Amino acid sequence: MVQRALVGFSLGLAGLGLFSPSVTATTPMKQSPAALMGKTWQLTQWDGEALLPNTEIVLTFAEQNLVGSGGCNRFRGTYQVQPPMLKVNEAIATTRKACPRGIMAQENRFLQGLAQVNRFSLTPEGDLNLYYNHQGQTKRLFFQAQGSTASLEKQTWQLTQLGEQAIKTTKPPTLTFQGKSFSGSGGCNRLVGQFETSGERLLIKEPIASTMMACAEPLMQQEQQFIQALQQAKRYQINENRELIIYFGQGNSTASLVFKPVGMP
Repeated sequence: MVQRALVGFSLGLAGLGLFSPSVTATTPMKQSPAALMGKTWQLTQWDGEALLPNTEIVLTFAEQNLVGSGGCNRFRGTYQVQPPMLKVNEAIATTRKACPRGIMAQENRFLQGLAQVNRFSLTPEGDLNLYYNHQGQTKRLFFQAQGSTASLEKQTWQLTQLGEQAIKTTKPPTLTFQGKSFSGSGGCNRLVGQFETSGERLLIKEPIASTMMACAEPLMQQEQQFIQALQQAKRYQINENRELIIYFGQGNSTASLVFKPVGMP
């Protein structure tokens, strides 16, 4: 079949009735200790500091313990948390490897800041802020989870809801993720494309390629809405019901695609 690139449509998401531009439907991130665990957090921004290139500062939380790397040495410590308070005990143990002077200086500054952390917050995108005081000013350490797409790749996902619309057609859209590529169906045509993740962030790269089969309405309109939503994907999560939720939108307007694993009632 002939392939085509679907690069934008003339009709916007608001015009398709997926959400109102004035309403934000973002699900807030739970500010709970459990949300800190099970992830490796990588420092990506630091107020007042420029991170050295090719260095990786990471942090992992367990029950009352934390471990990580300051870019040179491994470290270990303990913490207490009572949201939004998070206190890292000052007695942080490290290995004693020697690294270039700039990396060592950055690591020392990071560990000093970490030992002064007094609260945390989790953003709607699933990123982590740690706050500490330095010379009377509040500083922020901004982390993103090092993501794994394993949970995405375990099954084929079938769309059950698009924005506020329940999918009742006998040919619902589907997606399968593998590596950095995805494939599926818009309900009429086959779709293929590429994606990137960072923590819970999800980027569907353009263009999305499609076959050119013509189908009757409402399948064509549903497919158009589905592809537009994918092109505006922001983040994803898999909830306690094993549903995949992809949040999408422009600006402050956010809606969601809800999927279930194929074969799940």
